[in-house]
Amino acid sequence: MRDYHLMGTQACLNELKTSGQGLSEEEASKRLKEHGANTLKKQKKGGALRLFFAQFKDIMTILLICAAAISAGISFITRDRGELVDTGILLFIILLNTFVGFIQQYRADTAIEKLKSLSICEVKTLRGGRTQMVGSEDIVPGDIVYLEEGNMVPADCRILECDALKCDESALTGESQGVKKNADILSDKKTSLGDRKNMLFSSTFVVGGQAKALVVGTGQNTEIGKIADLIDNAEAVMTPLEKILSVLGKIITAFVVSVAAVIFIFGLFFKDGGILGNFMAAVAVAVAAIPEGMPAVVTVIMALGVQKMSRERAVVRKLHAVETLGGCNYICSDKTGTLTENKMTVEEIWTDFTASETADKNKPVHRTLLACMAVCNSVKADGDKLLGDPTETALVNFAKKWDHTAEGYRHLGTIPFNSERKMMSVAAEKEYPLCYVKGGADIVLKKCTRILTSSGVRALTLSDRRAISDAVQNMAKRALRVLGFACREYEKEIFEEDLIFVGLCGMIDPPKQGVAQAVRECRRAGITTVMITGDHPDTAFAIAKRLTIAQNESEVITGAEIDAMAESAFFESIAQYKVFARVSPKHKTMIVRALQKKDNVVAMTGDGINDAPSIRTADIGIAMGVSGTDVTKSASDMVITDDNFTTIVTAVREGRRVFSNIKKTIQFFLATNLAEVLCILAVTLVLYRFDFLTSTQLLWINLITDSLPVLALGAEGADRDVMERPPRRASEIFAAPSVVSMLFFGAVQALIVILAFIYCVNAYGNAVAVTVTFFVLSFLELFHSFNIRSDVESTFGKGFFSNKMMFLTVFIGIAVNMILCFVPVFRAAFGIVQLTAIQWLFVFAASLAIIPVGELYKFVVRRLRPAQPAERLRKTQRVTSL
Repeated sequence: MRDYHLMGTQACLNELKTSGQGLSEEEASKRLKEHGANTLKKQKKGGALRLFFAQFKDIMTILLICAAAISAGISFITRDRGELVDTGILLFIILLNTFVGFIQQYRADTAIEKLKSLSICEVKTLRGGRTQMVGSEDIVPGDIVYLEEGNMVPADCRILECDALKCDESALTGESQGVKKNADILSDKKTSLGDRKNMLFSSTFVVGGQAKALVVGTGQNTEIGKIADLIDNAEAVMTPLEKILSVLGKIITAFVVSVAAVIFIFGLFFKDGGILGNFMAAVAVAVAAIPEGMPAVVTVIMALGVQKMSRERAVVRKLHAVETLGGCNYICSDKTGTLTENKMTVEEIWTDFTASETADKNKPVHRTLLACMAVCNSVKADGDKLLGDPTETALVNFAKKWDHTAEGYRHLGTIPFNSERKMMSVAAEKEYPLCYVKGGADIVLKKCTRILTSSGVRALTLSDRRAISDAVQNMAKRALRVLGFACREYEKEIFEEDLIFVGLCGMIDPPKQGVAQAVRECRRAGITTVMITGDHPDTAFAIAKRLTIAQNESEVITGAEIDAMAESAFFESIAQYKVFARVSPKHKTMIVRALQKKDNVVAMTGDGINDAPSIRTADIGIAMGVSGTDVTKSASDMVITDDNFTTIVTAVREGRRVFSNIKKTIQFFLATNLAEVLCILAVTLVLYRFDFLTSTQLLWINLITDSLPVLALGAEGADRDVMERPPRRASEIFAAPSVVSMLFFGAVQALIVILAFIYCVNAYGNAVAVTVTFFVLSFLELFHSFNIRSDVESTFGKGFFSNKMMFLTVFIGIAVNMILCFVPVFRAAFGIVQLTAIQWLFVFAASLAIIPVGELYKFVVRRLRPAQPAERLRKTQRVTSL
């Protein structure tokens, strides 16, 4: 699209081959066919069915499908119903995981469709010299439209004429203040979107004044259309846990295939089972090695975290976002509506040479200032809601807060605000007629010759002017928007000369309560908070400094400065900036990607349409539930229902708890499955003359016995210092301490099982040995869950009875397994025999041995690691955060 903001109005009309009378109906119809409807194009999709089948690409899902197919084939060949049951269980797991993934993806991909509903309205349009109402979808480039206060802008437009025009562009640019517009030509080609004062943008709102404008872009050729393309083209980023599980799936696949091949080849040469018998033995190893229950249990743990977060006003749309929060070390936050109230507020008034945050209606000076605020505006009331310019509504609200309204005033006349005068005057009468004036502080001051003080009205001296100018500068340094107020006697008409200076007010979109504390808590937790906004750099820095996000102006960079930098230079210097001002949606996405390239886990928060692309790109996108647009919510992973940044910190705390519990779960699954594989390898390769555990028994252990205690692990509470530790990464699952722990406990469990099998084979025979081994392995895994509750702390020292669900699940696991032995039909189905009391005592003694072994292991670990690096980092963070 041409740079219409750099062209004069007549040049724009000529470029679009139209005139001041608008297009003819015939030409408009022709252009509608040429350019298409003024709506966003539909996102190309492969349909729900294609999306469903795309879920089967996961390596673990493919592995489970292969296992189910093999199990079904064996069931068909051998007529074994047990194998058929295995097939059914595996298929259920596959479909459950696939269905959950399909629902999540389907909801995420509807974000682009939400954009279409934002631009449907009727527009007053000039065609063939006549004004008429035209549906916004039928607007075409070259149309001339009339807009006034309260209208939504239907397309991108170049202003031809306007009067006191102001627009709310916060959803597009992030700027909280109403933007003053004019029809002047701009000269700088690098002018940012927020500074194009002669342009109007689709889906923004007129909050003051009126305009005649030329449509220059419709549908996908608007700025909002570009954002739609960004969302459409933004690649869905795998979460850290998804990446780890993908790698883990490949490792397990290679391991399963290798071990099964070894068992099959060994059997062909050294055992008499034949091809089918040895193939079934290999399948048993595969069943033992595949942690079938792990994907489902991890999903359940995240779902429990989701439920808990929803009670804390954080609604998670995508399950993996829960664990991503645990590893998040960067929160990129939009300013307007997220860190701030998105509502201009009078923060300070200055009268009679004194600054104050409050007003006293008993003071004549304050009373006159409140009258100026209440009367001198064009705000309209719609019930309890005020309609009009955000600055003027803030003034009316401040006056109302101190019991002063426009009620009882008789309107006598108005000179509206315009960009030349930069003032507004309203004459009104209550006790006596007065002319009330407001405008730019310097402009109003030049018109004043007198000043109102507590002693009355007197002449305005040079020292008075200096004091007022100093007060203005003091407010401006704090990024407050300063307005001046004056009044004078009304004499049948409004005069804007010889005014009486009343006072000043400083306004800003203030930070939300509690955000500063939340930012400091993030810093202690090793999380860097940065502000990304379309607002002016001075305003952005002022808010960032209040929130302790930034301390020096060198930490601020603008979108124009980013454009002037080489991409490599920007990526290298990204960490030194904490405030990104005057940025476009394109810049926001660049910032997120630059941080990700530095191996950061990035959360992006926001509420406007302009935030949607970066929210989609981030590791975790967080939308505001109250002020957020549907587009932003649909593109996000999580929605904060109270629009409060502090809720994000609560969600991070919960995310860290969930991640810790998922890590414990994966360690548990891998250690127990390793034990099963080692047992089968040892018995098959060394004691191959004896029967051992069947695939049905192993599948039962993997899906029932394993899954029960890890559900309890998922309910484990967060440590008290969880927000004083550095962010945890999914790669910790494969860190040396975790791998050593998994290998050690896997080997110990395998050793206990093998020794129990050898003893029982010699003492009771093969049938009893298989049964004892089945229960020892089951109970070992149940009791090992107590060891997993903490990496280094004693099982009995970490609130041993705090997790009552753990005791319940272990009890249920033991009871369900014992029922298999006591009920004849189950005994037959699982190929086990009845045990005596002595044999049961042996089972429990062998199984419980894992707990003292675990205590000894943790004792050695504590001795080898006396100084914790994490603790040193926490101490450093406490000092640097002061």
